[in-house]
Amino acid sequence: MGLCVLPHNAAMTAVPRLIALVTVLSVLLASAGSAAAAAPTSIRLISVTTSVQATDRSPKGASAGDTVRETSRLLNEVQQFGKPKLAIVGSDAATSTLSRGLKTATVSGVAQLPGGTLILRGKPQPNPRGGIVIPVVRGTGLYVGARGTLLIVNVTSPKRTLNIYTLSYATVA
Repeated sequence: MGLCVLPHNAAMTAVPRLIALVTVLSVLLASAGSAAAAAPTSIRLISVTTSVQATDRSPKGASAGDTVRETSRLLNEVQQFGKPKLAIVGSDAATSTLSRGLKTATVSGVAQLPGGTLILRGKPQPNPRGGIVIPVVRGTGLYVGARGTLLIVNVTSPKRTLNIYTLSYATVA
């Protein structure tokens, strides 16, 4: 049997050290848990288009199945993510596919942001105050459990837009 017996004085100094260590670890783990729970509910970005690629499916001209793929660089519209206003904080890519009847499209995209990604998918809807709204269906990393909307508003040109994410988070088991 391998029983370790400490002298009385060593045991008396080891116990307070052990309690101190457990206390410090508890505080660190609690603060890490609260930091993970601090996912943003509003994100304001300036999107600068970096590429656009249109694919015209048969028949020639606007028809169901035509796609437009866009990529963008994302800059802070306000100070957030621990970075100043106008700092580059991510990128996004989205594909819009024209639906039958040529009056609607479906958007599928992903925004890569500090700490994770946001996934967009659905039909863009006009916003009564201007711009369009696209559903945010899920997220990864810091944004796990995210659902909400992306409001896209033209700022100075179609190549430079204001993207406002409004998010809520489901409890992830």
